[in-house]
Amino acid sequence: MTDNLYATTQPPLDTYSDGASRNNASGTDQDVIERAKIREICEGWGVYRFPHGVEMDNEADCRFFFLLEKREGKWGVVFYTLLFDKDKMVPVNPSHEIPSIPEEEVRRHPAGYRYLAWCEANISKTPPKMDLSSHGKERNVSYGKVKDWLDGKEVKPNLTGEDVVEKW
Repeated sequence: MTDNLYATTQPPLDTYSDGASRNNASGTDQDVIERAKIREICEGWGVYRFPHGVEMDNEADCRFFFLLEKREGKWGVVFYTLLFDKDKMVPVNPSHEIPSIPEEEVRRHPAGYRYLAWCEANISKTPPKMDLSSHGKERNVSYGKVKDWLDGKEVKPNLTGEDVVEKW
């Protein structure tokens, strides 16, 4: 297949912070506990459901970007965003058939979350955000913002590449 909608490549190495700890193989036991606290904050996101006459779930593989700070001894999320790798619609009851979703309409939306975006546009009548795909320029912008954050810079990510720094 020549049209790979979900091509995956490693972000540029210059988007990784030299000072970031990525696993439990380095650091102190306290560092491990701190990472566990952070992970606990960032887990547990629900699945979206959209009615089409048949109850459906949208399942999406995403990359979540949580920017956290420790304030007064407690970790908390200052900002988060996500990028979508791919998504699909699945009937909640497996005995039901998936309703017809027009492929030409779905392809108008970004690879990575085209079905979710289609649902938002057609069911909720809310225009979907068009800059959350991990297959476009947004990916490198997001990783670059995370690097800046880890390097101590004050950023508030905007996937267009411009920072809007406000006091939180």
